[in-house]
Amino acid sequence: MKATTKTLLFFWVAFYLVWVIRGSVFYTAVDLSISDETYRLIFSDIVKFLVWVVPAAIYVLWLERANPLTSMKISTPIDKRGLVIGIVVSLLYFSAILISEKFKTGRTLAPLFAASTVAWLTTLAQVFFSPIFEEIMFRGFVLPHLSSRMEFWEANVLQAVFFTAMHWPNWITVNGLQFKLLGMSVSILIIGLLLGWLSRRTNSIWLSVAVHIANNFLVGFLG
Repeated sequence: MKATTKTLLFFWVAFYLVWVIRGSVFYTAVDLSISDETYRLIFSDIVKFLVWVVPAAIYVLWLERANPLTSMKISTPIDKRGLVIGIVVSLLYFSAILISEKFKTGRTLAPLFAASTVAWLTTLAQVFFSPIFEEIMFRGFVLPHLSSRMEFWEANVLQAVFFTAMHWPNWITVNGLQFKLLGMSVSILIIGLLLGWLSRRTNSIWLSVAVHIANNFLVGFLG
């Protein structure tokens, strides 16, 4: 059974409004009161799981009477040819980003190669879980539902725009309304489009998850 478009739209609007409150008022009142950065990160990941993954899984189970693991491309068979192509495209993407950063800002991955193993593992732990939850929601839930209602390229653009908008509340709360928001939004939109294409090409969210984690990991070291 497929839920109506109106029901789906209501779910997404409610989801976004909840996340606006979470990223602004709730973040200021609760997250910032946690002095230990590690505990704050753990708390943030737990909240994201409860707000992003759990409602989407309940939606699929309750309204669509489907298995979330297959419906959200968590346990679907991976297209092996698509996986190879996806890896190549992802490597080209990362290469383009690094070259662009080198020429535009002079930033390189020198801090990555100079960092200790402990620093590597710490950064990986910090960026590991959030991308998984985001991929389940956007490339596993939002994109397939949009794709069933329109052409894939239209669905991919819409999910990438929605994905970008999800980053605004907390970014604005922390940094204020700055011109930098535009550059950040463009970067997220581009990676969102790539992740959506990877999910479609591989019939799974897991390459998207890996690329998302790798992207955030590299950003953490890009000095």
